[in-house]
Amino acid sequence: MRGEEIAMARDFLKCNLGSLMILAVLFFPKTIFAEEPSTSNSGYEQTGKNWKVKITSAYAYDDNAVANPQDDSLRPSGADNIGSGDSLFEWTGYGYLDHQLSEKLSLRGTYAIDQTLYAKKSSLDLTVQIFGFSPTYQFSRSLRFGFDYKFIHSTSDRKAFSGSHVINPSLTYLNPKFGMTRFSIESQLTDNWQNDARDQNKYGLGVSHTYLFSESDSNINFAYDFSVENADKSLGQAFDRNTHRVSLRGETWLPYEVLLNSSYDFSHIQYDSRLGSGSSFRQDDRQDVNLQLSKVLFAKWKMLEDLTVETKYRHTSNVSTLHDRSYKSNRYDVGFKVFF
Repeated sequence: MRGEEIAMARDFLKCNLGSLMILAVLFFPKTIFAEEPSTSNSGYEQTGKNWKVKITSAYAYDDNAVANPQDDSLRPSGADNIGSGDSLFEWTGYGYLDHQLSEKLSLRGTYAIDQTLYAKKSSLDLTVQIFGFSPTYQFSRSLRFGFDYKFIHSTSDRKAFSGSHVINPSLTYLNPKFGMTRFSIESQLTDNWQNDARDQNKYGLGVSHTYLFSESDSNINFAYDFSVENADKSLGQAFDRNTHRVSLRGETWLPYEVLLNSSYDFSHIQYDSRLGSGSSFRQDDRQDVNLQLSKVLFAKWKMLEDLTVETKYRHTSNVSTLHDRSYKSNRYDVGFKVFF
């Protein structure tokens, strides 16, 4: 690792020590404050551990971090566009706290933070914080209704970038033989504090099905979703778009207890912006291929659970009728994941 990257990681730890302590206070309350265990004998009282924290970190290299077009002659000028590739350090923290309100109704509070720091292209640095709560009503062992609310706060290049309110109700049905089916709708309102033209209202719906193989812990998931995004009409329609997305995901175990996760996503995006006077509308076809191998190094050590080493590969290809938005990229990650 080069000196500048070591310094970057050291600065990251200094800047985010407070965030890690907040995670500890929020999601380790019984450990931090030595609370007495509940003596309630209510029939629906939560028993055992009702919280969990996950920390991940990864060192990665992206050979086209700024999504430069494949045609060199179409690439914009500027320091950040000289050399598309860059290395980066990324970490995430996620925690939840569950509370059982009744036999059928439960509530989950969540907090997540994701930070990406680039070695050279600091203008791409991004910090995202997500605050959420999710009530769930269990109609039966097979059918449940969920309602997710999230507030997403994004900071880019050390400047507050956007805030989004996301509402996502869903209905999930589990069939012991055929697997799990989920129907969902979504509404997202985004306030972009850097560019009013990117203020957007997004609405969508989706359906997914996960088939569970009874002979093993493997599963496969099929999903389709459709969304409509509308920007501020007073500032034009350059960012209005409709998206159809289909995806295929799978998870299976390999020898030596190595877990393989793979996915393929195809998105067809129709923009309301024209390519030129009297010409057709812009359309993009985007493909994402993801492969991940993970191996648990040890399952339990004091408060730590499932310390896992992970390697990831992602290939992205975007073919657009707006030629300077056609690009390809490859990203390689290696890192660790641990639970508390």
